[in-house]
Amino acid sequence: MNMKAYFLSMIICLFFFISCGMEETQDTKSINAGNENADTKEVIQQKIKPDDEITACGIIEPKKNIPWLAEFIAKAESDKTGNYLGVIWLERYKDQDVFVTNMALGSGGLAYHVFDCKGNPATIDKADVQDFFNNLKKNIVVYVHPDDHPSN
Repeated sequence: MNMKAYFLSMIICLFFFISCGMEETQDTKSINAGNENADTKEVIQQKIKPDDEITACGIIEPKKNIPWLAEFIAKAESDKTGNYLGVIWLERYKDQDVFVTNMALGSGGLAYHVFDCKGNPATIDKADVQDFFNNLKKNIVVYVHPDDHPSN
């Protein structure tokens, strides 16, 4: 390969790598700009209500009175792996209460997990997934892990 061809191919490769980096930056900016629901610890603190003011699945104080949720929270309280760091919110999907958490739960990086009133993973219809997660209200905080608590 002569020097001109070598030089030209190096410029093309350099351009390729620079443009890829720029696209990633653009993607990252659009993801972050679209994540208006990212709550700071201060915002979460403002949304924490007393347990007796929360009703879910027709049950007052779901954190204590829904058995699977109480067990889930007890496991989070004693967990040392970091899989249960995070928050549990109460949301609505198709006129049903659902619990949404940002805890890793050993998933390897899923952003959220959604559970129905019985503790089963809730199925969000494919057509609704993006809209559901983009429009999480996160207004009703059911639980915040102590190590993730806003007062820390």
